Amino acid sequence: MQITSTISTIINHFLNDQTDASTASTNTLVGVAINKRYRVTELVGAGETSCLYKGFDRYSDRKVLIKILHRHLVSSRKSLDLFEREAQEITPATYPAIKSVLEKHMLCTGQPYVVMECSNAVDTADKKEAAAFVQ
Repeated sequence: MQITSTISTIINHFLNDQTDASTASTNTLVGVAINKRYRVTELVGAGETSCLYKGFDRYSDRKVLIKILHRHLVSSRKSLDLFEREAQEITPATYPAIKSVLEKHMLCTGQPYVVMECSNAVDTADKKEAAAFVQ
């Protein structure tokens, strides 16, 4: 399934500390602090509905993933509902690559976001089973 392949690639980039140079020009949030806690460090991937960023939790000193709905979709009730439903489904039992969901909130632009801590012990099988965080 293509969605599983996409998330496997994204998690591989995160765990292997790689950057996709082809998306470097869309790193508009890199360097931004979200909620005065999460510093966005780089764009990992972008899809039709959202972007996934690497980040750093300044309070707990750990790496995180931050999924943010695209700004142009904020006015779409369908997109907001889909994003919220996907965020509710992110659990370690459902997605072995994710250790926990740390925060779900909204940027000042109205864009919802979800912050996730990745498991340090993600193996290849887990990555292949991970769900799509960007579409």
